[in-house]
Amino acid sequence: MSKEKFKLVEKKASFLIEDETVETEKKPSEPTAEQLKKEEQRKKRKRLFITFLVMTAISCITFILGLLWQWEWSLMAATDALTLSFALIFFAGWIMFVWNLNILSPLIHGFKTFGLMLVGKRPKTDYYGYMKKIQEDPIPKYYIITCFITAGILLIPLIILVLLAS
Repeated sequence: MSKEKFKLVEKKASFLIEDETVETEKKPSEPTAEQLKKEEQRKKRKRLFITFLVMTAISCITFILGLLWQWEWSLMAATDALTLSFALIFFAGWIMFVWNLNILSPLIHGFKTFGLMLVGKRPKTDYYGYMKKIQEDPIPKYYIITCFITAGILLIPLIILVLLAS
């Protein structure tokens, strides 16, 4: 027996006139373009903030390691440790920036091809394919921006410490 045969339809006659407000119940509306834009900006700020916190933690760790490496706690040692931290953060951002622009691609691909030739192998991709791979999948810009901002923030106390220590 099929269920369609025994289908019960229950209709109730309503003698009340329904208001228009009852008929137009609030349905979950789709987010508007403005709401989507605000949500995207909030996610971008959150992502930048988390990346900035990670870069700050890395710079603090390199500062402490620089002080421990010197095993000295003078003003000049703090200046040297802050210089180390600034240099590492700045050049990490610089390397990512240069990587995205494919400036070092001929050099890197050339060394890789030469090394594989010495072993007797061929590279998996040619230079054009290698360059296109970097262009299609670059390092996100917020990493680069965060590195440069963190380096700029480290530069201010570094200049002050250099002036005090000299």
